[in-house]
Amino acid sequence: MTSTKAVRHTFKTVNDHTSLGVFVKFAIEGVGDALAFGGDRLATATEARGREAARELLAHLKELHKTAGLETVDEFVVGYVPKSPIPQDDLASWDALQAEAFAIMMSDSRADPYEIGKRLIAVIRKCSDFASPRLAAWGVPSE
Repeated sequence: MTSTKAVRHTFKTVNDHTSLGVFVKFAIEGVGDALAFGGDRLATATEARGREAARELLAHLKELHKTAGLETVDEFVVGYVPKSPIPQDDLASWDALQAEAFAIMMSDSRADPYEIGKRLIAVIRKCSDFASPRLAAWGVPSE
């Protein structure tokens, strides 16, 4: 289970008033985790800002290594710039998270907004689980 601390740490540079900021806040608060708890709010936000939030998420992920003061994604993900072939497991996981964000951007406009919103929140949480420990390892303080 993703901690709110990890989400805050990973997305601390995201402005609350951006589309991504809205969904980060939902991920922290648990809005939409159950249809009865904010399902309508999540669906409405997804219809209005879901695609833009997914675009902002992908852009944020692509730049996250720079937040840690690193030049390459490989160094952020693996912990160093290897001289031999890079272990692919962690890099594949990072690529998969970005692919999930892109898939949400391409979601069918007829899809259920609540379900798309849940997918977006799930990706935000997965990204936090992956990135927050790496940010901490590189000395990026949490809140």
